[in-house]
Amino acid sequence: MRSNSINNTHPAILSGGGGVTVTMGGGATITSTYDISCNSMRGAKGFGLLVAKTLGNGTAQGTIFNNRIGVAGVAGSASTEASGLDVDSRGSGTHNLLLKNNQVHGWGANGAYQIFNNQGNVTMNVTVQGNLSTLPDPNNALAGFYAETGALAGDTSLTNMLVGGAGAAENNFVDGDPFNANDVLLSRIAGAGTTFNLSRGVSAASTVQQIITDNNVDPVTAAGAGTIIFVNTTPTLPPAIDQSCTTAAAPVNFDAGTAGGSTTFSNDDAPATSQTASTSFGGASSLGNVTSRPFVSLPSVAAQPRTTTTRNVSTPSAQPLTGSTLQATSPTQQPERIQVNPPVVNGDTLTFTIGTLPAGQSVTITFQVTIDNPFPAINPSQVSNQGSVTCTECAGSILTDDPSVAGANDPTITPVISPPDITIKDASGPEPASGSSPMGFTVVLSAPAGAGGVTVNFTTADDTGGTNPATAGVDYTTTSGTLSFAAGQSVQTISVPILSDADAPEPDETFLVNLTGATGGNITDSQAVGTITSANPAGAILISELRTFGPGGAGDDFVEVYNNSNSPVTVAASDATAGWGLVRMGASCTDTPVLIGTIPNGTVIPARGHYLIVGSQYSLATSASGNLTMTSDIGENGNVGLFNTANVANLSTATRLDAVGFGTNVGNNCDLLREGNILPAVNSGAAGLAQHSFYRSLCSFVQGVGCTVPSPGFPSDRNDNAVDFLFVDTNATNAAGLSQQRLGAPGPENLASPRVNDNIGGFLLDASKTSAQAPNRVRNISDTGPNKTFGTMSIRRRFTNNTGAPITRLRFRIVEVTTFPRPNGATADVRALSSTSVSVSPVNDPATCAANGTPATAPCTATVQGTTLEAPTQPNGGGYNSTMTAGTITLGTPLANGASISLQFLLGIEQTGSFRFLLNVEALP
Repeated sequence: MRSNSINNTHPAILSGGGGVTVTMGGGATITSTYDISCNSMRGAKGFGLLVAKTLGNGTAQGTIFNNRIGVAGVAGSASTEASGLDVDSRGSGTHNLLLKNNQVHGWGANGAYQIFNNQGNVTMNVTVQGNLSTLPDPNNALAGFYAETGALAGDTSLTNMLVGGAGAAENNFVDGDPFNANDVLLSRIAGAGTTFNLSRGVSAASTVQQIITDNNVDPVTAAGAGTIIFVNTTPTLPPAIDQSCTTAAAPVNFDAGTAGGSTTFSNDDAPATSQTASTSFGGASSLGNVTSRPFVSLPSVAAQPRTTTTRNVSTPSAQPLTGSTLQATSPTQQPERIQVNPPVVNGDTLTFTIGTLPAGQSVTITFQVTIDNPFPAINPSQVSNQGSVTCTECAGSILTDDPSVAGANDPTITPVISPPDITIKDASGPEPASGSSPMGFTVVLSAPAGAGGVTVNFTTADDTGGTNPATAGVDYTTTSGTLSFAAGQSVQTISVPILSDADAPEPDETFLVNLTGATGGNITDSQAVGTITSANPAGAILISELRTFGPGGAGDDFVEVYNNSNSPVTVAASDATAGWGLVRMGASCTDTPVLIGTIPNGTVIPARGHYLIVGSQYSLATSASGNLTMTSDIGENGNVGLFNTANVANLSTATRLDAVGFGTNVGNNCDLLREGNILPAVNSGAAGLAQHSFYRSLCSFVQGVGCTVPSPGFPSDRNDNAVDFLFVDTNATNAAGLSQQRLGAPGPENLASPRVNDNIGGFLLDASKTSAQAPNRVRNISDTGPNKTFGTMSIRRRFTNNTGAPITRLRFRIVEVTTFPRPNGATADVRALSSTSVSVSPVNDPATCAANGTPATAPCTATVQGTTLEAPTQPNGGGYNSTMTAGTITLGTPLANGASISLQFLLGIEQTGSFRFLLNVEALP
């Protein structure tokens, strides 16, 4: 069964399948082989595709490959009431299955993919690779992948299963469970004689969660019920098939309002009509027609690169005073040059024989001192020019410098400019997913270069003595050249292109960079090790939001530092300096970076908390005041980096915590102050440019997929500035380019700001009604005005404090929203607005009535508090990164642990259509 397009909406009951059903057996002994590939299926009420080996003995083996069940972005399009794809085995015998490269979009119950080995003693070998699931039913769906062995006490079924693998073999079951339980569920539920073997695949772990995490797209939640045995073997595969599709299984478009119930706003509805569109916030949340969920994930910890240092130390040599000249002169006649024999040197004493000096004549003695080159390792900074001269006829000794009161205790001093030491720092960086990316090796002088400058040659080499040497031309590009330090410069960076290759997965690999042939300086560290890491973990400390100028001028800049972990972090420099240094680029990429701020040692940044460094003209103090003021401006569109040292001489990728680059600032030191591809420059002269910033994306929504950041709801860090950051502007200008045009607001945060908190539970105001029905969502088409041309929509929820302590601030950050610029006429343009409290009745939810209602039993009237769109002023309404606060919760009126508050979020509608609205909950104890 290959390359078919099937649209089936007949009202079959669940046991009848409802879509496509393939059965084998029925009590007989069978030998069955099947190939179900490259098909497009949609519109089932029951299972989208059901394949079953029924009761009886025999062998079934087959491949289900590259099928599209349902339509991306259309809820319920795979099945309105059942799973998208189900494979059953019953009776006895063997069933071998390869489930590969399928997609299930919009299923109604249980798993998007289900594997059942029940009611008998079948040996079932199942390999599950490269599959995708999206858009589960928010009320009935269970998991993206669900496998069950043993339904009856007498079952002796054996299941051997591999779920995922490396690269293209990974499945994407992320957000397969709308109830925040498990995206993958493996269950051995009955029968003492049943066995469930799970292959570890590419993982060495010993838990279901970690094996599934290692083998599949992460973040994914997983659990095993009953005893699951972990093995290193892989299941038996069915016979190979042609894994190509002559006709692609393309999705079939649905009209709005069919399977999945996608509906639109319409500006011609009667006032009494409660118009519907999908919404989301808090925990499980339906974004338009795609499900996505922000959640807390544990941070990954980056591996520290090994450090190898080689020092060549020069040995000082004795150098006598040379070039002495003696000259006798007479005031009454031409001076007579006296021929002097070479001096006799004995230690520090030089003896000249000049014969008889006539009366009235004088002798001038000139000493020329030569300093060793290379310079002595002790690096003297000055030379004493004072010595003494004695002669046979002299009364005592004569000082060689000008006499002074102190005499011999006050010699004439000549400063010596010491040739600086030249050192190179080790570097590390991840292998890029494709193409190449620069790895920066910093070369540092111990003192700024003098008037003549400093040069040093460099070249890369394979690390033949390393455990896993990288290969030139495969893992990195051979690079050589000469670094030049102009007068006053002390830091330069060598950029070596790191290459993507096909050897994945692979261990960390190393190569070398060697320094030779220095002029104007001494090489004291001639070799650095570059480590190409196989992993690309998120940073523990991030620059999460910033701008390099603002409406207040060049000094209206800020850098927000974020603790990307669930534990407090105490600032501690990696060297003897005062703390973590914020560094900007110099006047050009070849100039030495400049330290503009130091976060002091001992500063504690709370878990998921922030530290704010601001410029002298910072204009967003009403949003968050600075914890530290920069000593100089970043400079318009200048690169900036945060390091765990405040010594510019110790900057390297090993001491770098994070960095952000802009515009065309690439090469040399600019490569040290960026990660991956840079952000576009912001045009300070763009018409209408208002309060703006770049912030790390919390969602990056893609239709049919959902949030694409690694941990939805938390700042993205894929070590690529261009991928991780989004530009927002309260006037939605295209000052950073059309691809970055986006209505939103800067949202700087400091040590005292509320933090993301997943212990604040979000509930419908009235759980007896659906999320699209009043009083949970209320549409008012008569409430028109600025930023609400087509009226407003109020979304109402109840929030419960489960943190274990009172909270003094509660606010909500907009993570994802459909707003300006609107992509098409079918998508709504909504704007967040401030609102006031309202009384809502009747409310038939006992929990809401008990918490916020009058009377305390249902039905009741509940007070729903308004929310305020926070600063800065947003004349076009709120968008991305804007925050809305519950103003009734303050230090004086905290929300007690266990208490609830009912809130409304008011959205103005500038264009009707399907919409998304996703919020992060932020709280402060």
